[in-house]
Amino acid sequence: YSSSKLLLTLETVRFLAMHHTEDHFPFLAIPGNVRHRTTFHATLTRLLLSPSGEEKLGLTFEQFLEPIVTVLGKLGSLTPADLRNEECRR
Repeated sequence: YSSSKLLLTLETVRFLAMHHTEDHFPFLAIPGNVRHRTTFHATLTRLLLSPSGEEKLGLTFEQFLEPIVTVLGKLGSLTPADLRNEECRR
């Protein structure tokens, strides 16, 4: 608990939480990094949902989810054939 309190005060962690997309972190776009991507987002989510996490990070859970919801919306508009395309996995 005390380590998460410390992490929430760091500007670097604030940046990570606000810019957790492949635009800023290219490793997120590599299909072989699924486990790392999951760990990355799970850790940021734990920090965000910790006591006073939203306040200290200056970010709500809904704002945190916006990039993920955007990708899901794009995927939802594709046909099943499009979803099987290799380009869709990027």
